[in-house]
Amino acid sequence: MNDTAHTDLPDEMDQWALIAKRMEISAHGGAGKLHREPEIRTFSIGFHGMAAAAFDILGLEELIDRKLGKTSSNFSINSGAMVKSMVMQLLSSPYQTVYRTGEYFAMTPLCALLNADVQPRDLGRTTLSRLLDAIADYDPRRLFTECASQVCTRLGVNVSEVHVDSTSFHMDGEPKQDDMSELKITHGYSRDHRPDLPQVILLGLVDGITGLPVYSRSVSGNVNDKTSFFEMIREDWPMLAEMFDDLKYLVGDSALFTADILAEARKHGLHVVSRVPDKLEMAQECFDGTRSGESAPVYVNEPDGPVAAWCGTAKAGETTVRLMLVSNGSMRESKMKTARRRAAKELNELGKKLRKLRTSPAKCRADAEKNAGEIIRKCRFCKVEDLRYEDVLKYRKPGRPKKNAPPEDFETVAVRVYAVASVDEDRIEEWVASEIRYVIATTDTKRKWKMNELLETYMRQSVIERAWRTARDPSVMLDAIYLKTPRRITALMWIMSLSLLVHAAIEYRLRQAAPELNLHGLDLLAELDGSGVRAWEDEDDDAAEAIASTEELLEFEGSWHRDPEYGKRLTLRRLKQYMLNSNIQLTVRGRSVEISGVTDTLKGLLFKMGPEWCRYYMDSTYTYENVTSYCAARDDPAA
Repeated sequence: MNDTAHTDLPDEMDQWALIAKRMEISAHGGAGKLHREPEIRTFSIGFHGMAAAAFDILGLEELIDRKLGKTSSNFSINSGAMVKSMVMQLLSSPYQTVYRTGEYFAMTPLCALLNADVQPRDLGRTTLSRLLDAIADYDPRRLFTECASQVCTRLGVNVSEVHVDSTSFHMDGEPKQDDMSELKITHGYSRDHRPDLPQVILLGLVDGITGLPVYSRSVSGNVNDKTSFFEMIREDWPMLAEMFDDLKYLVGDSALFTADILAEARKHGLHVVSRVPDKLEMAQECFDGTRSGESAPVYVNEPDGPVAAWCGTAKAGETTVRLMLVSNGSMRESKMKTARRRAAKELNELGKKLRKLRTSPAKCRADAEKNAGEIIRKCRFCKVEDLRYEDVLKYRKPGRPKKNAPPEDFETVAVRVYAVASVDEDRIEEWVASEIRYVIATTDTKRKWKMNELLETYMRQSVIERAWRTARDPSVMLDAIYLKTPRRITALMWIMSLSLLVHAAIEYRLRQAAPELNLHGLDLLAELDGSGVRAWEDEDDDAAEAIASTEELLEFEGSWHRDPEYGKRLTLRRLKQYMLNSNIQLTVRGRSVEISGVTDTLKGLLFKMGPEWCRYYMDSTYTYENVTSYCAARDDPAA
């Protein structure tokens, strides 16, 4: 080996070589000039760009500014920009709270996304609190309906049929009750399985064709649906009719079918489509065949699909309704799975309760029978057999009982209950039979309904159920309330509803663009998923059950098609995950700005949605100044 071929540099020479790379030797005078490497900063974009583009395209910021203006002359940000920032926050990250909005946007290009010289520090708690007060003062119901009307106009949607439902949000902590406020944060029937916490109910209306929310109203936590539906029609339907000229059908579940609600709807020229409660006499007459005519397949090409029979007309109070009995045998398998899952859960709970009757016996036979009876009475899918009672005896005299002591020497101090619990197959069959058959009623008795038209109108009730699942999804927005005053909670519910409206508008436009890319359903899902595996398997049991319980309908290019594989549809949730995995970022190197992580698939999809949707994912949108003005002020004093 030639020893002179390679010479190891001393440590000092290595360090000097690294320094020399950062030196520029002047050709004139030979003086060395040291230059620092440009400082590199990264800012997250992710889904923020999509939400910001939707807000711009739908014109929501300008509308909110016209209605609310600035919340204070001391603030440098308008109401529309504040709402835009909060919607971006709620739609992009889970478990966010409104009082940390400024912290959340610390590493995002906020100036560019809001098209204004706004810094994260401008979104402090005081600013956001004033915004919530301004929303509450304006009337959140009217403000939301005005926003929804403009969104429908921008998207070219004519609303003729809306679906009503409600959900609940629990509150962490003790609310500050306001005697002057109509909204009461209190305990009630909890849809989110937290009956131990006070709650507020959110009532909404959703367009049956597109899934766009068109109305939102906060309701006290202890008000039932029948009451809130009636008040909504009585107080707010004139406003809805004013903003949606073609609106004439209101669709809901059995809570909508009351004589008072139907009568109030008739006063406003509104037709109702609803399920008839099974316990009503008119429904029972349909079930036992007294009213129903001959059954026929709802869809001619699907003899194994749902069958239905017209059951004539009936009176609900003073309102005449037309009835149709539906029996859907194709739902039997899914309903049977649901019943068995619930039966297994009930059997487990039942075993715990019966075991407690043995380990913690009652003081007397009457109490033991009462406790056992209460448990048995609550059984829905299980049965209790071999029920027997055993007295717990105590020797009346001091000391150990004598051998062969007579019974009168003992007294009963407690009674144990022994029983065997098992799944009741008859109850399961009865429940499944009741679930696959039901009666639909409509107050539009003059229209010549086809069976499939009436069934599909009612089945589109699933659009609002999906909307509530979206609202409750922790990857989308808040799942609990962190404010305390009813006024501000009402305003927060408005912001959550507006976020849901923006979410639905983006998804609606996304599904319009998907067929244009020839990436219908599974193909695009597999590409976005990156693995080809079923991207819909992460749906929870409740969502899968809700999907199975209704025959989902898919709208593409104005025509309805029955879609047996709804879970395979492209969803905004899947696209958001794809964008998160792509790690879309804005890199500031010195004074140059560059965006990265925007894949060809995403570019094609955004372009098909429309050029305006591409804005926040293009380099040309961002400059050093509009990305972060505080960097310019710090690095360049002359800026």
